[in-house]
Amino acid sequence: MGRIESIIEPIDFEEGVIDAKGIMHAGGKKVSWNEVPYRIEKGVLITTGKTPVVDQSKANTMLTRLVVKEGVTCIAKGSFFYYRSLKAVELPNSLLRIEESAFYSTPLRIVSIPNRVVSIGAYAFKDCDRLKVLTCGSSLKEIGESAFSNCNRLSRVQFSEGLVTIRKNAFSGCRIRNVQFYNGLRTIGKEAFSGNKLRRIALPSTVVSIGSDAFDCKRLVEATIPVSLTNVGYIVFPIRTRIIRV
Repeated sequence: MGRIESIIEPIDFEEGVIDAKGIMHAGGKKVSWNEVPYRIEKGVLITTGKTPVVDQSKANTMLTRLVVKEGVTCIAKGSFFYYRSLKAVELPNSLLRIEESAFYSTPLRIVSIPNRVVSIGAYAFKDCDRLKVLTCGSSLKEIGESAFSNCNRLSRVQFSEGLVTIRKNAFSGCRIRNVQFYNGLRTIGKEAFSGNKLRRIALPSTVVSIGSDAFDCKRLVEATIPVSLTNVGYIVFPIRTRIIRV
């Protein structure tokens, strides 16, 4: 794939639309894929070069809103890495995967994961320091390593009942105050929720593994965990936390 050196002509990138045929629409006109770092191959949204940075394209500093149309099944690795003006994104129901670093360090405010998405890759939304609300779709099974770490304004998270795995550091450094875990969840990785503002948690009976410092939250006063749980890391909870086994 060729490297994008610059945009061919001045375009208003304040709002962009990617359709299922791989055509980028910006500033009220259609733009061929080689003018901006997006295209679609076999339903997968990818960039046309290396991870977009300032010296490769102006799009990452100008795009403020993105609509991904039906037919796209994957947001590929690094697609919108460090797009520092991207405040809003609409994802299609056809989407199945969000890959590694897809929206790393973007100023998104609200993220709603469509119902068919199965996995969110490592670092996918890391350092999204404006993100406040996350809603997970019903098919989501895995949240990758550091997927939402350092989202220091993220306080509202709604998990799905299908969630199975939360990888290490997935939500470390966030501001989550309350969260509900559902039956089916099996693994919570090391430092997954460290540094959050949780006060009470209740883990379902399906949980079989919790990594070290998974809930290293200064305000945590009570944790309800299944009596069958034996695979527990080192100092999962603060020392003063009351542990209830059920």
